[in-house]
Amino acid sequence: MSFDNNAIRKKAKEWASVIKDPETRDVAEEAAEILLRQGFELPRIQEKDLGGKTKRGLVFANYNAFGKVINVNNNKAIRKAGGFRGYQQQGVKWGWLVQDNAILHELAHHIDSVINPDYDKVEHEWNVELDRQLVKKELSEYAATNRAEYEAELISGILRGKVYSKEILDYSYFAHLDDERAKNILKLGNGTIVNDSGLPREFDKMTETVYKNPEKDAAVLLTDSDVRKFIERQKLIFDNAVDTALKEVPLDDISVQRLKESNYVFSGIKTFHELNEAFPSLLDEEGNRKPFNQFLNDVQKVYDAYNVQYLRTEYNFAQASALMAARWKQFEQDGDRYNLQYQTMYDKRVRRTHRMLHNITLPIESPFWDKYFPPNGWNCRCTVVQVRKDKYPVSDEQEAMNLGSQATAGKYQEMFMFNPGKRMTTFPAYNGYTLRKCNRCEVRPDKMKLAADIPDNEVCRACRLLQESRLAGIHSATEGIRSIIRRLENGYPKGDAVRIGRLADDVKEFVRKKGIEPSTDEIYMTDKQIHHALRSVKQKAGKAVTAEQLAALPSLMDDSEVYWDEKAGNIQFITRQDGKIQKFVVRLNYAAKIQGEKKTVNAFITAGTIEERNLGMKNLVKIK
Repeated sequence: MSFDNNAIRKKAKEWASVIKDPETRDVAEEAAEILLRQGFELPRIQEKDLGGKTKRGLVFANYNAFGKVINVNNNKAIRKAGGFRGYQQQGVKWGWLVQDNAILHELAHHIDSVINPDYDKVEHEWNVELDRQLVKKELSEYAATNRAEYEAELISGILRGKVYSKEILDYSYFAHLDDERAKNILKLGNGTIVNDSGLPREFDKMTETVYKNPEKDAAVLLTDSDVRKFIERQKLIFDNAVDTALKEVPLDDISVQRLKESNYVFSGIKTFHELNEAFPSLLDEEGNRKPFNQFLNDVQKVYDAYNVQYLRTEYNFAQASALMAARWKQFEQDGDRYNLQYQTMYDKRVRRTHRMLHNITLPIESPFWDKYFPPNGWNCRCTVVQVRKDKYPVSDEQEAMNLGSQATAGKYQEMFMFNPGKRMTTFPAYNGYTLRKCNRCEVRPDKMKLAADIPDNEVCRACRLLQESRLAGIHSATEGIRSIIRRLENGYPKGDAVRIGRLADDVKEFVRKKGIEPSTDEIYMTDKQIHHALRSVKQKAGKAVTAEQLAALPSLMDDSEVYWDEKAGNIQFITRQDGKIQKFVVRLNYAAKIQGEKKTVNAFITAGTIEERNLGMKNLVKIK
C-alpha cells in the first residue's frame, strides 16, 4: 500500500489534539498513524475521568462500540502511576500486556467491531478456550481474560510488528472471516508479508533527531534513544523473519539468540547509512537550513529506498538464512552418515547459474558448503537435503566450487560466500552496507569480541559503537530471562537456556593463573538455575534477588565488580540494585544440560543478596 505520509501525520495530529497531556497525546498520535496506514478510519476520541486506582488496577482507556468513541482517562492517578507509556511498559515487561500503547489496544477493539459481524454477540465475552499457557506465552495474561480482549491483544500486537504461531492466529475470529482487511492483518501476523507497522513513525522520530543535532555525525547518533528505537524496530522485522522460518524447522534457543544478535548489528549499520543519506537534506540549494516539515518530506526518499525497496529483499534473505541455519544444525547432528545435495526449486524463476548447482552432492565436511550453502543471492530459494551415500554419486569438488563461484558472481560475490549455520548469522559480515574486510574482523556478529585495533574509518567506527552499546546481546538475553521467568510461574524447568554474556579477558587471565582453562568464554543461564535462584524458600528468608534484578544481569555484567571465591572455586558478579547488593555466582566449566544436550559451559548457578561486609571475607579475591 502507498500512503500520503503528510496527510497521515496531519490527520493523526488533529485526532490526538484533544488530549491535553503531551505524553498521552504522543501515544495517541502513534496509535492513530498505525491505524491509518492500515487503511482504517479513526473513531472519535475524548478525554474522560475514568477513575483512579482500584483493586483491579487502573483503566487507561476504553472503547464504546455503540458511539464509536475512545475515552482516554485523564484522572491524575495516571500520571502518578508512571504515565500512559511507563505503566504500560511495566505491563509488557511482566507479560500482562502484549504492547505498551493503551490507545492502540482500544483501536484494536474498534477494528474488531468494524470487521467482525459477531462483535456485539454475547459469545465475544466468553472465556478463551485455547490453551491458556500458550496464550500467556505468545500474547499476554490479559489476552486470556475473554475473547474480546484476546482479539484486541492479538490485533494490537500485530500492529506493533509482532508475528505469531498458526495456533494463535487460527483461534482469532478473523481467521474465519471472508474480509480482505482481516486477511491482511493475519498476513502481517504470520510473516507472509513484511510487518513494518510502526516503522514509518520511528523513522520520523529519528529524522527529527537528525534535524535537532546537525553538528553530530551519523556514528555518534547511533547511541541516541530515538535512533536506537528505530534500529530495534528494524531488528524486530528481521527477528520476525527468523521466527517465521523456524516454524518450518525448529532451532535451539541459543542459536536463535545468535541469529537475532546479528540482526541487531545489520539493522544498526543499515541505519547508519540511512542517517548519512538524511544529512544532505538538511540544507537547501543555497545552503540554508530547511524548515523541519520540508526536511521531513525530502528525507522520505531515503525511507522509501531503504525500507520499501530494499526491505522485502532483506527480509527474504533473513528468512532463508535462518531456515538454512536450522537445517545445517540438523545435518551436523547426524554427522557424516549422509551426503548433502544442493537442490533448486527447478522452476522458471530459478537463475541459470543456480540451476547449474542442482543435484551437486558432496560430504558434509566439503569446503563447498562453507562458501555455497544457500542462500546464494538475494531472493535465492535454493535448499540442501540429506541423501543416502549409496544413492547418488559424489560430485567433482573442484567443478562444484567453480560452479558455485559462477552462481554468486557479481558486485557482492564475496558477500554470499558464507554458511549461515556455521556462523549462525542471518547476514554475512560483508554485505551491502559494510566493507569486504569485515569478513576478517574480530568484531563481526558471530565473533562478538571487541578488538582494540579496529581501523578508524566511518563504517568500522559505527560498528564499534553498535557493539559497545551491548544492545545486541543484552536485549536478547534480558528478554530471554524474562520469558523463562514467565513460563516458570506456571511450569517447571525443561532445559531452556540463555547466553547472558562472556568472560572478560582480565577474568580469563586471572583464572588461568589459578590453573583453570575455561572451555569457552560464554556464560549461560539455564531455566533450572533461574528456578533455583527465585525459589520461595529464599524469598521467605529475604535472601533472594528479584526477578527484575536477575533479568538485569546481562546489562550490568561488564561494569560489575568481579570476585574469585577461593573456597568454592567460583566467580561472583556483584551488582548494586534497588539499594541492596546482589551476588550472581558463575561456575566455570560446568556440566549443564542445554536444549537437551549435555555441554560444558560457564554457567550461572545461583544468586542472592549479601551485605557489604561479606565482600571483605578472606576467601574472596577481587578480580576487578
